Order: sequence, then C-alpha cells, then structure tokens
Amino acid sequence: FADDLVLLSSSVRGMGKSLKVLESFCQLTGLRVQPKKCYGFFINKGLVNACEPWKLDGAPIRLVSPGESVRYLGVGVDPGRGIVAEDPIPKLQEWIVRIKRAPLKPSQRVKVLNSFALPRLIYQADHCDAPLSTLSRLDNIARKAVKDWLHLAPSAANGLIYSRNRDGGLGILRMEKLVPRIQARRIYRLSRSSDQWTRHVTVRMNPPPEWRRRWEMAGGDPGEAPSLGEVPGQPEGVPPAWSLDWRREECLAWMALPVQGVGVDQFCGDKLSNSWLGNPARAGFRERHYIAGLALRSGTYPTREFLARGRNKEGAACRRCCARLESCSHILGQCPWVQGSRVRRHNKICELLAAEAERAGWTTEREFRLRTPEGALRIPDLVCQKGDHALILDVTIRYELAPDTLQAAAREKVLYYNPIASQVGELVGARHVRVMGFPVGARGKWPSCNNQVLSVLGVAAARRSRFARLVSRRALLYSLDVLRDFLRDPVW
Repeated sequence: FADDLVLLSSSVRGMGKSLKVLESFCQLTGLRVQPKKCYGFFINKGLVNACEPWKLDGAPIRLVSPGESVRYLGVGVDPGRGIVAEDPIPKLQEWIVRIKRAPLKPSQRVKVLNSFALPRLIYQADHCDAPLSTLSRLDNIARKAVKDWLHLAPSAANGLIYSRNRDGGLGILRMEKLVPRIQARRIYRLSRSSDQWTRHVTVRMNPPPEWRRRWEMAGGDPGEAPSLGEVPGQPEGVPPAWSLDWRREECLAWMALPVQGVGVDQFCGDKLSNSWLGNPARAGFRERHYIAGLALRSGTYPTREFLARGRNKEGAACRRCCARLESCSHILGQCPWVQGSRVRRHNKICELLAAEAERAGWTTEREFRLRTPEGALRIPDLVCQKGDHALILDVTIRYELAPDTLQAAAREKVLYYNPIASQVGELVGARHVRVMGFPVGARGKWPSCNNQVLSVLGVAAARRSRFARLVSRRALLYSLDVLRDFLRDPVW
C-alpha cells in the first residue's frame, strides 16, 4: 500500500484549502494523518517559508528551512536544491569493512555484497542521478573487495566478475552499466505512457540534448536516440539499445582477451559446467577449491607463465621438466612430473562412468588389451555389454583451448578404436558394437557430445543433467588436485 501523499498549491490559501479537503477525506474514510511526520515549504519570489505554518488536525506542520533537507521516499529533499544527493561511496566502504569483519567465508562475503549491499545503493544512485564518475568509483571499490576476498589476481578480467554464473562469471552488479539503463528505460516508457500529463511532463523534463546524453550513457549509439513521446509509425516497446545485455557484453569482452579469454567461449551459457559458481557449498566445494577453481577458470592460476606475463619469458620455464612454459595446460595435460596425478584423475572419471553404465543395466569390463590388424596395441577404458549390444568407451580429459577441442577428441577416439570393434564383439558375444569417446574438460567443461553417450546407455534425461554436473565438478576438482601436487612437491 502507499501511505505517502504530496500536496501542491500556488498559494498559502490554496494549500490551506487542500489540507481541509484532506481532513474531510480522512474523517469520512476513518484514516488519520500524523502531523509530526509531515513537512512543508513555501517559495514565493525568492522568499522561503514567508508564512505561518499550516495546521493539520489542529497541529502545526513543520516548515523545512533553506539548507535543511528531509527524507522522502528514501532520498533527501531540500526546498532550494530539490533532491539532495548523498555520497554513496563512504556508505559502501563502511559496509565492506563490516562484511570483512563478519565471521563469513569468502564466497559468503561476496554473496552478501552482491545480494544486499550493492542493491541498496541502486535506488539512491538512480533517483539522485549519481554521475558516472561516482558509479565507476563504486564499481572499483566493490571489484577490489571481491578480488581481495577471493584472492584473485589484481589483473583478473572484469568478465569473471560481472558475467552471469551460467557464463562462467560471478554475476556481480555493475552500477556504471546498470543505473543509466534503468534511468533511460524509465524515461522512455514514461514518455509513451497512456496518460497525457505523464507524457507531457516527461518530455518537458528531458529536452533532446539531455535525452541524447542519457541514451549514450545507457549504451545507445550516438545519433540514434529514439524520440520521446508518441511518434506516429514508431512501434512501442523498448528501443534496441536496451535490449543489449550488458552482462553479455562483459562476457564477450572477456572472450576476446588473448590470454585470460582462452576457452571462455566454451563455458558461455553452460549451466551444467558452471553449476558450482552460484553456490559452491551446495556443489561440495570447499572454499579453497572455490578460490582455486576461479583462478583456473580465469587463467590467473599462479604458474610461472602467469607470473611472467608482461615480461620476458626467461623465468617461465617449467620447474619440473624441460618445457618452455609452465602453464596450466602444460601441467594438466603434458608435464611428466604429475603423470601419476593425471592418471588418477582419469581413472576416477572412468569409475564414475562405469558406475553409471552399471546403474543403467550394462555389464562393464575395464581395459581390454587388443591389437589391430596392423599389430598396434589398443586398450579401451570401458567395454559395456547389454544383450547383443556392446559399447566401447574411452575417457579423455583435455584442456579447453579451442571451441572444438573436446568434440575433436571424441572423433579421435572413435577413429582410434574402430579397428578393434569386431574383436570386442567376438569376445563379449555381441552382434552390434559401437565405439564412442567420452571427453571431459580439464576445467570442468561438459561437452554436448557426451549426452549422446548417456542416451545410448539408456540414462534418463533428468539423470543425465545430474550426472553431467557431477562429472563436471569432479573433473575440475581432480584437476585442482593435479595442480596442488605439482606445486606441493619440492623442486630438486
């Protein structure tokens, strides 16, 4: 319900009549006005409050003096200056200090900041018309706090901070992008209101130069600002500039980065592979796993290659082998020092897949040793059998470098094991044999081609999503174990 009322009049006598009408209305409806919570002012020819205070129910109404402000609908109002803008920066800084002192985990601090602290500033920044410099400063303060709490590198891309969870980001609010679009969208819709006076006031308060400025602040192209008010032949609705998704823009900018943007496009729009970002505790992630996972996803894990960025690569060689660069892709896919850790990661994913196949009614056997007609040895990870059907599955874990990395790995496995398909059919007594690859991303990417594997196994659609999230999370956690083993052992 609404209990706030504003009365306007051009004279002292007119305001007195309006107050009497209000008193009569309250008597007839059983309502009551509280004069102690009411304020007023009268401005005439440069004079402020040159009149006796009005009375309501016999009690005087307090007159607001020049230089004094009262709060109305969450903002300060001054008789001479109108809306008084408060500086939101000290308030945000104080909140961040309080959040940091609270006994919360890092991910919980980020949640409190994004769900409670920043939204409380949107209303004030919107209606007090905070300048872009202030909004940008608020974003800088919030971004610095998030990176500090999550132990992210200062150079971590903004895309990680502002992209949606389903795109691989943290989903933090960005005031500099959000507030101008809220304002411009509201002005445009008010100018198209069905009420004539609303349209008239909106157009008068936003002359063309001011409207073009707000249009550009909201992300619109200069010179393409739509006209306010009813325009014959122009469709109603939201202009194209505001249909642009600013979070999507942040993600695209992240994807375009030559180093930190490698593989980011593969996680865009993937709720399965990003299921741990929104609630790490529910996903079974400890805080250290969550923090390390963010560093790995953003390409800022503290390897020598990362620490040498922007300088010469003389100190970026692998500390464990003769590789030229000590990068995450090298450690998770090639470095011989942690080959045992990678084998354990591979075997654990195989066990998950074997258990799922057995749950669907298949019998599984591990690591057949067969030779091709040319004499080459082939050792598939899993051979699944159900009746006269057999399925050869081979798991591979690849670092997500290119958009087709995992799909190419699946095709590679099919070509690699096709020569032994007939032998497998003879050994298990199956007439129909099929070879399929089961690739998984080292950073937790679940490729869509794996859904076909689960479909062939007969896994229900609802179960496929749960299993995909499980494998994605486990692959990421096992990769973090590989990185931990690489950095934990002493360097000889």
